[in-house]
Amino acid sequence: MSVFCARPSNTSSQDPPPVFVVIVTPAEFRAALTDLSLSQVGFARIARVDPRTVRKWAAGERAVPGPVVVLLELLAAQKRPPGSGGGLSA
Repeated sequence: MSVFCARPSNTSSQDPPPVFVVIVTPAEFRAALTDLSLSQVGFARIARVDPRTVRKWAAGERAVPGPVVVLLELLAAQKRPPGSGGGLSA
């Protein structure tokens, strides 16, 4: 997973806060589903999206949206024992 900060170089105190963009590779996305013991169709049901959309994320035909990354993180956090760390594994 890669995180990028999008912030203009000429910022002032009135500028909006920086925007962070999280990029999850298709391999990381597939690994997260495997770690969660979820099929693509199962994850589509949880995320309330069409299974074809999940297939496109897994194949790298579409970027995995930020809210989907957050959902994966939340699902992974529920599965982990407390104090075991965080983040998507690759």
